[in-house]
Amino acid sequence: MTRGARLIVGSGPHTVQRVEDAGSAVVAWSLGNLVFDGPGPDADWRRGALLHVTVDPSTGRIWQRNLRGVPVAGISAR
Repeated sequence: MTRGARLIVGSGPHTVQRVEDAGSAVVAWSLGNLVFDGPGPDADWRRGALLHVTVDPSTGRIWQRNLRGVPVAGISAR
């Protein structure tokens, strides 16, 4: 249950996770790392994502969503 939320964006596991619909809401479980100062345990920690969302201004409903992967700033591949 989203209790009226239209967009829920999580973080924490340092890796990009799925985006899904939950009723009338969009849930992005994790956008990964965008800026991080450590190498992490694997290549997934060197990836992040930006979530672009288009919202209907009259209803607040999400029209479109797009998850775009980006490399993490400040960490080179090892």
